Amino acid sequence: MALKSAATDLFLARHGEVSGTGAYIGSSDPPLTETGRSQALTLARALPLSPVRCLCSPLLRARQTAGIVARYHDLAPEYIADLREIDFGRWEGLTFADIEASEAELVGRWLSDGADFTFPEGENIRSFRRRVCALAPALTALGNTLVVAHGGVIRALICYFLGLELDEYLSFDVRPGGLTILRINKGGATLKGFNL
Repeated sequence: MALKSAATDLFLARHGEVSGTGAYIGSSDPPLTETGRSQALTLARALPLSPVRCLCSPLLRARQTAGIVARYHDLAPEYIADLREIDFGRWEGLTFADIEASEAELVGRWLSDGADFTFPEGENIRSFRRRVCALAPALTALGNTLVVAHGGVIRALICYFLGLELDEYLSFDVRPGGLTILRINKGGATLKGFNL
């Protein structure tokens, strides 16, 4: 990936904790818990410098996190629909154990199909990655940028910018309230921090 300008820092922040931790929460829209709000404030203080803009998923948990961080850095969040998390369809709100107990055959297909799998009544994994990665040039176009989004979105962007196979995205355990910093330059990208 070639860039035209000098190095840019991309701050990828996962929203804070929500209730239902351990369940698949993609297109569902729960609010932050009190712990999640505290994580957002910690995140705001952890940014090593103020970004020039804040881009955010339109889902409530990301908007609430971005609101806390953006106020701290005197920014106005811009909401980007394609930064939303993958839609797990009818598996929303269920744990893996719940899903495996009721739909073992589909779980087997998910494990064997990889990116070709479409969550029942939800989104295709490859389509999700495509929509997220299509945003990459715009994320770095205007200088140091904060992106407040979701675990799946951040994993896909890490892989894209580091030139990793997108199938490696589950290798990154992006924690609620965690901050990942990528230094983007003409030669590619460097991972400067993860889950800060």
